[in-house]
Parts: sequence; C-alpha cells; structure tokens
Amino acid sequence: MLQGMERLRLSLFRLVWGLILPSVARADSGAGDTTASLLQLLAGMAVVLALLFGTLWAIRRLQGTRGGAGMLRVVSACAVGARERVVVVEVERQRLVLGVAPGSVRLLTTLPQQPAPSESGFAQALAERTERAP
Repeated sequence: MLQGMERLRLSLFRLVWGLILPSVARADSGAGDTTASLLQLLAGMAVVLALLFGTLWAIRRLQGTRGGAGMLRVVSACAVGARERVVVVEVERQRLVLGVAPGSVRLLTTLPQQPAPSESGFAQALAERTERAP
C-alpha cells in the first residue's frame, strides 16, 4: 500500500515540476505570461485533485478495518427499490435476511445455521481435488 502511494506521489511530483519549470523559464524571458499562469493553474489543480483522490482512496481502505471483530458480516445485499434493500447478514454462523428501508430494518427470515469451518477442511478439499486430477 505504501509503495503505491510513494509511486503516485513521485509521479505527481515529476508531473508538476515538468509543467511548472518550463513555464517559469518562459515567464522570465518575458513571453507567454498567460501560458505560464495557465500551466501553473493546471498544475495546482492537478495537485489538489491528486490529494483528493488519494485521501478518498485511503479512507475507503481504512473503512474496511472497522467493525465488531468479525462478529457481524454482510454476506450479500440486493436493491429492491429506489432506497430499499434486502441484506443477508451473518452473526455467529447464523444468517439473517433483513429488509432495509429508510428509517427501518426488519427481519424477514432466518436461514439455517452455517457449519463451523473445520481446520482440516481445506486440506481435505485439496486432497480430493488432486486425487481426481487426471
């Protein structure tokens, strides 16, 4: 995650200085004051937009880490109206089907309890798959 942000920041830095330095050289020569101002404006706007998108990306990444330590998990959600949804939520291996609308959440039904994941389940499934392979 950090490497991606560092690459983005370095690319943005190169872009900004690549746009600003030629315009400053032209502004010193007395020609193209309008062009220099426009390029500085565009470079500043690019920096602000990059910071905005970077911040939004970081917020989205960090929101996934919040929660009740794995007790509650949204399994699936489906929109059934403009602002109404049907949501399947798993709480301690039990699945609840909820109807969600503005200002209300109602339990529609309860699905059968999910079996607890076994530690040997993956190993067993892998062994079965490799035995069947031709």
